[in-house]
Amino acid sequence: MNELQKAGFSYTIETVNRRTGEVVERETAHNLMPVQGRNYALDVLLNGATQVSSWYLLPYGADYHPQDNDTAATFPGLAGELTNYAGSTRVAINPSPASGGVVSNESNRAELEFNAETTVRGLALVSGLNKGSTSGVLLSAVRLASPKTPDPEFVLRVLAIIDLQSA
Repeated sequence: MNELQKAGFSYTIETVNRRTGEVVERETAHNLMPVQGRNYALDVLLNGATQVSSWYLLPYGADYHPQDNDTAATFPGLAGELTNYAGSTRVAINPSPASGGVVSNESNRAELEFNAETTVRGLALVSGLNKGSTSGVLLSAVRLASPKTPDPEFVLRVLAIIDLQSA
């Protein structure tokens, strides 16, 4: 009998003191891979759909729980995308090649440097580069167990992992 496996990512979010490099908080959270993300992955893998070459981190601050029917068009508004971090665009996730059924950005973790104290309640992976963009694909979204409140003295460092194992 086949077991139903959930597809998706896990995220490790660290709050890091900029001056000392000390990790003051760490949380690992497992995501929702919405229908749009699952369909995209299957179409690229099996139906020859065009592959997206870059993925970006979208932090959000609204009291929102990701839903299976969320899309890149609806998610930024519903989740309250945060844009008050360094850089003019979303932060890229730069994964290493797959190894052992795992892809991650372990060797190049994404960092969000906020300009003021901010409440971050969750994260998403999207294909749209520009902050506030509603185009592209929503691959993953996660609600954190506890909100993070970085300020200019701290950086949020994010490790994103997708793990596909044979049942």
